[in-house]
Amino acid sequence: MFGSIRRYRVRSGSVTDIIENVKTGLVPVLEQVPGFAGYYIINAESNRATSFTVGDSQEAVDQMNRVALQWVQQNLPGRLSEPEVIAGPLPVALVHQHI
Repeated sequence: MFGSIRRYRVRSGSVTDIIENVKTGLVPVLEQVPGFAGYYIINAESNRATSFTVGDSQEAVDQMNRVALQWVQQNLPGRLSEPEVIAGPLPVALVHQHI
């Protein structure tokens, strides 16, 4: 498993509005990337949003980062800062499903 964190500053609009755009626009695109395993957004408020992407390979995570950057540039021009990106292997990963 590999992961990527992308941290953004919101330049215009609300974090909630941007998250809604991402849910309906970007997430379906990311799900189509081979190796996609998960996507999460943290609403840090204070004009900040952080996304966390999980893939089954470094190549998948790299592709999701490229797709996300392109989607943000095309669909949210000027609304978000360039992301700070941290990516690498996930040597410890645990997912607990609540039923």
